[in-house]
Amino acid sequence: MNGVICSINAYDCSDFETQKEAQGIYEHCGGTNNDIHKLDSDNDRIACESLF
Repeated sequence: MNGVICSINAYDCSDFETQKEAQGIYEHCGGTNNDIHKLDSDNDRIACESLF
């Protein structure tokens, strides 16, 4: 995932067209251990559930 920013909070769920895309960024940037973008608000390891 070239160009993905994982060092600062740069994304929110409205930046993604699909939940799968958000999940990919969430996992790439560290998942529950480093949810820098706060894509998993309820800590169930599923990013941006509003996009389902």
